[in-house]
Amino acid sequence: MDIWTAKPLSLWRELGIFVIEITQISLVINAKNHNPTILNPDFLRYNKLVPESWELAGNPVCSDLGAVVRYKEGVTILSQPEQIIFTEELAKKKYTDSVAPGIARQYVQLLPHVSYTAIGINPSGFYEMVSKESLEKSMLEWYVSEGPWIEFQGTRPLVSMVLRYPRKLGGIQVTMSPGNAPDSSEKKRVGIRFQGNFHHDIPGETPGERIKSSGEILNSWQKDIEVFLELTEKVLLAKVK
Repeated sequence: MDIWTAKPLSLWRELGIFVIEITQISLVINAKNHNPTILNPDFLRYNKLVPESWELAGNPVCSDLGAVVRYKEGVTILSQPEQIIFTEELAKKKYTDSVAPGIARQYVQLLPHVSYTAIGINPSGFYEMVSKESLEKSMLEWYVSEGPWIEFQGTRPLVSMVLRYPRKLGGIQVTMSPGNAPDSSEKKRVGIRFQGNFHHDIPGETPGERIKSSGEILNSWQKDIEVFLELTEKVLLAKVK
């Protein structure tokens, strides 16, 4: 029995309320001919990618191999020759208030000479359970059919899964596994951790076309999160009543 037993999960669904916590969003942009040394706090502030009031969380790192800038507001930007990653820890923030997608979109527009090839929109989610024992027992019952694999040498397996759904110009991958909530400190919350990856190939023959396509993909990031919520809650948690 999970923490939502007081009100059946089906009731929350009818009310349009998701009980999956979106804990993190990352946007991974694959690129060619990208110079990672361009990333630094001055570049981000001067071009208004981040507010002047943001505070650094530690010293920035900058080299030919890569650069990292972290902010206390929960945003981290990692730049490498073949990839730029924008990550935001959401904590108690609603995912609709995420600022990382906007920063990523502006970054791409500022560097139109870079050859962008693909974008990954990657949400992380968490579904809380009442105890570690309940979590392990439920995942085994929900996702594994009966058979000799249910028990081996007196122990039952911990269940983790990777599901891939192909689609045009990319695909969806969801990983689910038991674990603690990312914000666990003194009191550890246990539950199912979901990691989504929405892969988008960037169409376009010219740099201008690819920049336009990149903007369209990054502008529609919330649609991917909505699909992630629908898949995790209505499909992968379908056996939770």
